[in-house]
Amino acid sequence: MQVIHNIFYLLFTGMLIGTVSCKSVKNTAPSVRLDKPEIIFLVMNMSNDTILKKNTIRIVEKIKTEGTIKVNEQNIAETPNYLSFEMYEQGKLVHTFVREHPLYKRVEYPGDTSYESKELKLDTADFFVRLQSNTSDGKLIIYEITNNTEKNILTSIQL
Repeated sequence: MQVIHNIFYLLFTGMLIGTVSCKSVKNTAPSVRLDKPEIIFLVMNMSNDTILKKNTIRIVEKIKTEGTIKVNEQNIAETPNYLSFEMYEQGKLVHTFVREHPLYKRVEYPGDTSYESKELKLDTADFFVRLQSNTSDGKLIIYEITNNTEKNILTSIQL
């Protein structure tokens, strides 16, 4: 009888420890309003993935420094191929801007009688953006627009 009681005690203790140790803990830091605004510099690399037939972005370097951006970004695309950026803080959209697509370049060269232009599509290119941030929980979503078609999401970056 004592043996059965010991086995039951060990099984119950094991299940209790297993249940407590497997408890899921959500580690979310609350949003913190920064004392001084930050400028975030993101250096990124964009490449054309020929296997998946889509473009990908990876962060090469991220630098944060105190300060404010004085010049407003241009928000008009002057080319049919561009990237659209949406910055969120505390879950709210706070800023949008566009940049020329790094993989699509137009080059001009002297022709017989005048300058001629040609569209090039690169396999890889580096580019950078700078952002103004006032909280610790910023998020940047990058969309790709080619030939003035609908937006395709490329990536989402926690700032």
